[in-house]
Amino acid sequence: MIAVLQDYENQSTIYKPDVRQAKLIEQHGAESDIFEQFYSKSIVTVVLNVHFHVVKTDLGSARCQSVSRSTRIVEVEDAATPGEHERTDGNDHGYMWRLNSYWRVEEKDGGVYVQNESISLSRTIPFLFGWIIEPLTKSIPRELLVRMLTNTRSAVEADATKSKP
Repeated sequence: MIAVLQDYENQSTIYKPDVRQAKLIEQHGAESDIFEQFYSKSIVTVVLNVHFHVVKTDLGSARCQSVSRSTRIVEVEDAATPGEHERTDGNDHGYMWRLNSYWRVEEKDGGVYVQNESISLSRTIPFLFGWIIEPLTKSIPRELLVRMLTNTRSAVEADATKSKP
């Protein structure tokens, strides 16, 4: 399970289409700095370049946690085109300003329990658009979380299948 969570180079495959790119920038022991490019399409398409500082902590022989805190989030304009570029700070739509994610993993009862909590900060929705945007702010995070947990489980199961003789 932990190997899948720390497989930054393959996150664009594991979490496709939500993660378009991912890479490990630097690692020192249990601390890592990583980059991910997020993609979301509903009424509007949003692409974000996000840098995280990740700290993994062992909590005994069968438990650990991983805390990811965004250190930089910037909106991408004209994504996947030759003109792709980052918007300048303050010249974006404020879809996401910060994202912290807390994973807790415990091996128990012949399996693995996984808990994820994510906290994101975004700009307030203008009143005139609230009726159309507000339902999305509630449904999209839930859909993303379900997809993320499902994709994580699938990757762990595929890895376990490869490991069997």
